[in-house]
This record gives sequence, structure tokens and C-alpha cells, in this order.
Amino acid sequence: MILCTVKDDLHDIGKNIVRSMLEAAGFDVLDLGIDVAPETIVEKARENDVHIIGLSGVLTLAIDSMKKTVDAFRDAGLRDQVKIIIGGAPVSEGYCKLTGADAWAHNPQTTVQVCKEWAAAL
Repeated sequence: MILCTVKDDLHDIGKNIVRSMLEAAGFDVLDLGIDVAPETIVEKARENDVHIIGLSGVLTLAIDSMKKTVDAFRDAGLRDQVKIIIGGAPVSEGYCKLTGADAWAHNPQTTVQVCKEWAAAL
């Protein structure tokens, strides 16, 4: 799976905790780092045949970047091939719907559980 902090956000403490927990749960995590552009995420997903994407952000402007990333997967014709979860301080059910993501989480445990369910269905 891919995990990253979206474009225009430089925060990574929460992302790093989530990555550690996902790896402990058996996931192979490709961590793209911070301030990652939507096009880069799509490109890396395509190159690595990744079907689960975790987007992190702490700033409220991250919501806009999350939406642009989901839209980039749609524009690339890959949206039906990936599941996208968003996480971080500003996320909520409403923002999940606004961005078009498949799920959202406020804590690493929820992220791991959702990703496990998705991986089992792949």
C-alpha cells in the first residue's frame, strides 16, 4: 500500500505512527513522505500495482489536496482499482464524502482495521 502526507502539508508524526502499525500488521508500506503531489501518488500506485492508498494531513488545506488526489485517480482511470483512506486532525465523515475517499480515520487502529478488511477482499 501507499502512505503519504498530501501536497502542501509537511506533518508526518501521525503518518509515521500509522506506517509502523500497518507494517506490524503485515502490510508492505511504500511511504512517499510529505508534501506529495497527486500525480506522484497516482504514478507510484500504477508503477507498484498498489490498490490501497492512505492519505494523511494535519492542516485543513490538506482536505483540498486529498480531494485533488482522489480526483487524480479518477482522471487516470484508476479510481475503481484503488481504495483510499484519509486520516489526520481535520478529517471527518463529511470531509470523507467531500473528497470522495472510501473511508476516514482519526486513529491508527481504525486505519489498520479498514486496510485489513480491504486487503482481505482484494
